[in-house]
Amino acid sequence: MCFESRKCPAMIVGCFSAIALILGIFMVILSVKFNTNDFATEVDALGDYQNTAFYLLLGGSLVAVGSGICGICVCLKKQAFICNVITGLFLMIAFVFLFISGLVLSAVSNTDEETLTQFCSGEFDEQSGFKEIRDIVENVDTVTSAYVSEQMCSRNCPCEPVENSAEWTGTSNEYGRDRFNFNAAPGEGYSTFKDCWEALLAGERDGATEDQVEAAKAKAEDASYDAGVKFFEYFESLFECSGMCKTGLFYYSRPLTDGRPPKTCMTYLKDEISNNLTYLGICTFFSSVGVFCAFTGQYLLWKKYDD
Repeated sequence: MCFESRKCPAMIVGCFSAIALILGIFMVILSVKFNTNDFATEVDALGDYQNTAFYLLLGGSLVAVGSGICGICVCLKKQAFICNVITGLFLMIAFVFLFISGLVLSAVSNTDEETLTQFCSGEFDEQSGFKEIRDIVENVDTVTSAYVSEQMCSRNCPCEPVENSAEWTGTSNEYGRDRFNFNAAPGEGYSTFKDCWEALLAGERDGATEDQVEAAKAKAEDASYDAGVKFFEYFESLFECSGMCKTGLFYYSRPLTDGRPPKTCMTYLKDEISNNLTYLGICTFFSSVGVFCAFTGQYLLWKKYDD
């Protein structure tokens, strides 16, 4: 392809750079939204990993914005040869970064249940970062979900009689429990673990010793337990689930009349993340296409034109 005037290739580079710039701005908005949505603000179980993800997403967004600005600046005014070379190098690096980011975001957004099962079983532990994330997930299960499953409808947290008690007493479970207390006297039993827990912390639970109250207060100050509580309260308010990789025996905040949790919250966690990343992944991919086209087109500006 040969152009007699600089105007046409400059317009080509400018158009694709403008596309990258506009998509980059959308990416910035979506990155901020990812870090300020209800899940991010109400649940901090992922801790530093969510902050790291936000900074990476924001960084990719700013790369797209910067690429668009550089491409537009090059096409608007005739630059020295070295400026075109530097811009071309930057656009190439930006394309590779954005393209890989787009593929990663798409992969995360389209993770299926089989892959989640493999993750929970530890099949990805050898891959960088996966074991650390699974340790966080297991910590939520062990510190919060398992604790609720062991304490609810026990001597420590007696349950009020309910018609569906056979969902627990008549079936086996992963926690090895075979005894459940659904025989609390009227006004002395609990319908949710949250009620029992708050009564214990306030020293209002009948029969609770001072040591039990102090132990509960110490557990309440555990950041891992608090993160798990926020996590389950958030997802229980939206779905019928409990636990992450292992289904809990009881909900934390939902009443016994809602029955035994049918599944873990892992799938819903994936969906929550996917809902926030899908559009970001689309913008990232098409932004990389725009940057690639600008990167390819800017070579046409290396030619010496009369104008």
